[in-house]
Amino acid sequence: MFDAEKFIQEKVRELRDKIRGKAIIGASGGADSTTSVILANKAVGESLLCVLVDNCYMRKNETENNERLLRKLGLNVLVVDAKKRFYDKLSTVVDRARHPADTINFRRTRSPFNVETVPCALAQGINTDEA
Repeated sequence: MFDAEKFIQEKVRELRDKIRGKAIIGASGGADSTTSVILANKAVGESLLCVLVDNCYMRKNETENNERLLRKLGLNVLVVDAKKRFYDKLSTVVDRARHPADTINFRRTRSPFNVETVPCALAQGINTDEA
């Protein structure tokens, strides 16, 4: 039988073993990324920077609501306004089957800091059904 408490303890231990120093994690406010953020925060605490990217696809007030929720959970949150970058990228999308957000990845949205010059781990939450 699945034991949620044991799963959480194992994942937190794995993250502590893998993350040395600071870590940056992207969050959307959805269940998968919020769960990943909470697990990473349990593992490294104040060393975690949670980045919430406003990509112009959010619902009205969703960015503010997600930021408020993440802060209420005790997370260190940075909101990046990337709406213009995403809007501009829309005009260059040739394959309409791909979501425009697929053409801009999290690494290119790190504008307030430079991941290459800041020693840190870059974490990302995924749904294991999609992995």
